[in-house]
Amino acid sequence: MPGFRLPPAILAGFRSAMAPADAGADYQPERRRRFLANAPWAFAVAMVCATITTAFELVRFPERRGWALASEAAFLVVPTLALVLLRAFPQRSIGIGIAATNLLGLILNLYHAVVAGGNAVFAHFGLPALVPSEAVFPSAAALLSCARLAINAFSPSR
Repeated sequence: MPGFRLPPAILAGFRSAMAPADAGADYQPERRRRFLANAPWAFAVAMVCATITTAFELVRFPERRGWALASEAAFLVVPTLALVLLRAFPQRSIGIGIAATNLLGLILNLYHAVVAGGNAVFAHFGLPALVPSEAVFPSAAALLSCARLAINAFSPSR
């Protein structure tokens, strides 16, 4: 498009994402600082979405009560533990965040596999797109999961 310009904030994000490989050490303290500043909000969004999703799951599928409450407990414990670890070991913040969000993704996958009755195709339909994003965008993945389950809660049974 002629005359179209990206906003400066987006351009700055592209520039930082395309930093030379040898400059990684120079950016590490800033990455860590930003991650530590945003992690509580990202995990809070994931926890709130998990709680809302569990409420929809219990309304729509009361027979899943045990598994839904167990996964909800895990979605509350894992981020809380991750935040404690982030405070205790800020130098390992990126690794802790990636491990926690991947663990949440694994819990979500296991929950869907269990409640789908062993039907792996049904259990993982739609999840392959979420799993890679969970390591990078935990709040986006949580929102997508929340929206998907909310839509399913109000859809007619198949």
